[in-house]
Amino acid sequence: MIFYDLDRLVRQPRDPEDLIDIVEYVKRPVTGATGGRMNLINDSDRHMARMMCLMALKSTMADDQQLWGYPEVGAHLGISVSAARNRKSRGSLPAPDDTTVPDLPRWRPATFEGWKPHPRRLSTTSPTTLGFALPQSASASTA
Repeated sequence: MIFYDLDRLVRQPRDPEDLIDIVEYVKRPVTGATGGRMNLINDSDRHMARMMCLMALKSTMADDQQLWGYPEVGAHLGISVSAARNRKSRGSLPAPDDTTVPDLPRWRPATFEGWKPHPRRLSTTSPTTLGFALPQSASASTA
């Protein structure tokens, strides 16, 4: 089988498996017109082809199909993954676009276009409302 480029060969995640079935049946390698050659006869080449196909699929996905997890959100915002998780738990991130997997929210990149994180505000409550009072100065207590 001859193909132009790997991203033209596969369109769905199942496509590499179908290609492997064909290669097993005909016992011939697969060749790309742009120089890519995949010998899918042995297991290591099959594994490498699966990884290459997944990378090709991800790079050709439309922006609205790609989803970001905590690492991508953190990188986009310039914060750590744990900071992204903390912001999500405090409600400081936009609502996730995909919550089909429990404890693994996902966001579309477009969700963060024009979105700005809210700056953290310092508490404006006085110490006396927190249950303790500041000590009085000596001059104020003698007056």
